[in-house]
Amino acid sequence: MSTNIYKDALENLETHTNVAIHSIYKDTDAQMSQSGGDREITRSLLLSGSEAFEELISRAEDEGWDFEGGIYQRLYCGRVAGNIDKDGYSRRDDNTNGDGDEAHEGNLDKNACNHQDDNTNGDGDEAHEGNLDKNGYSRRDDYTNGDGDEAHEGNLDKNAYNHQDDNTNDVDDEAIAENSRLETIEIYSKTPRLIILGGGHIALPLVKIANEVGFKTVVYDDRPAFANNARFPEAHEVIMDDFTRMMDRLKITEHDYICIITRGHKHDSECLRSILDGVLPHYIGMIGSKRRVAIVMQSLIDDGYDANVVKSIHSPIGLRIGAVTPSEIAISILAEIIEIRRNPKNRNENEAVMNRYKDETINIIHADGTADTAVIPAGHRRAIVGMEDETLHFLADHADEVDAILTILSTDGSVPRDAGAKMAMTYTGKTFGSIGGGCSESAAMAKAREIIRNGGYEMITVDMSDTAEDDGMVCGGTMQVMIEKL
Repeated sequence: MSTNIYKDALENLETHTNVAIHSIYKDTDAQMSQSGGDREITRSLLLSGSEAFEELISRAEDEGWDFEGGIYQRLYCGRVAGNIDKDGYSRRDDNTNGDGDEAHEGNLDKNACNHQDDNTNGDGDEAHEGNLDKNGYSRRDDYTNGDGDEAHEGNLDKNAYNHQDDNTNDVDDEAIAENSRLETIEIYSKTPRLIILGGGHIALPLVKIANEVGFKTVVYDDRPAFANNARFPEAHEVIMDDFTRMMDRLKITEHDYICIITRGHKHDSECLRSILDGVLPHYIGMIGSKRRVAIVMQSLIDDGYDANVVKSIHSPIGLRIGAVTPSEIAISILAEIIEIRRNPKNRNENEAVMNRYKDETINIIHADGTADTAVIPAGHRRAIVGMEDETLHFLADHADEVDAILTILSTDGSVPRDAGAKMAMTYTGKTFGSIGGGCSESAAMAKAREIIRNGGYEMITVDMSDTAEDDGMVCGGTMQVMIEKL
């Protein structure tokens, strides 16, 4: 393992579908809104298929982390462990003395405002109406017994976290710092492969557009005139061979996308049957009229192919946008593929399809540099569509030259870049990538220079509504941006 985690991530993408960079930003400032050299960042690289990767992603999904643009994230605010969640709701009372140091569930609303006092014994388990203002600060103490049932001014901050403990019971109200952290998981994906079976007139614009939207394109045809580099100069690979040898030549995986657009229904049907007999790709689309497609599908079912698997085939291929010309048809095909790839609700996860996957043995490189193998059982989690790897390539080669990284963690409303977009910059202002341009990016860069001087990191909110009109943009949303010194 090298000292450049981005270089290690890029190298492992050659043999793994996904890699994850798990970052933990620890701080006593629960909002991550102050920079400083004492701020601690720890990072680790995890590889898809490894136990650590699967456990981490499962934890993120089980805990309901936000997921946008290939980034999982969750902010764990510092608090008395377990007593009050980040919105001010009481989770539990760890004490048994009944002094009510923790507000009981329901007594504080999400802004830490008191709802009511249901008790009449005057033990102060619920702060009486008026004792806490809307930000959680104590207004007055109506009791004179000094038991501290009402939070004294300054004991609760605006998020209802304890600053100090005036009581003498065993509650550790100051146990804040060790629980304050932001965790992010940046998922990077191997460049998806689009296999185009048939080098006819639709394949020409399909290759061009697919390259533009980030696919590695492979064209396969059995005719020399339709399978050559002169015809497809932009394709990553062109194969001229008989379709009967297609499976051996292509080595299809469950992460591939396949378009069957050969010159005739006979070849289409033969290719489809060969694919269904192997490892199912992420997407299969086949051209054809509704009538012809219905005949082919029924024949597959009659021959014993699983009906659910057959129904998962996208045929007639492409979204129904009324496409007529080859370029329009290519656009409809790519639109459908992008929808399947980017929209989790449209991924086919039915049991019959998942059970068709084969067991896969992969190589694992552990954090200590030792190697091992693991078997991913059939039907295991599909690939996560992660972040684009353009900036990853840059950081793998130039991390030593970069002073700061700016990453969009989340967005709200209309913004020029989505979550996951990164920008690398030097103190002198040289940049690679963008988080949106304009005055907002300039302001973020000014903050980045401050962080480069002071060290650490800071999470800022970029409000596009303040600058969009001046910049000639139509954006008006907000972005949460993490800025960190390398």
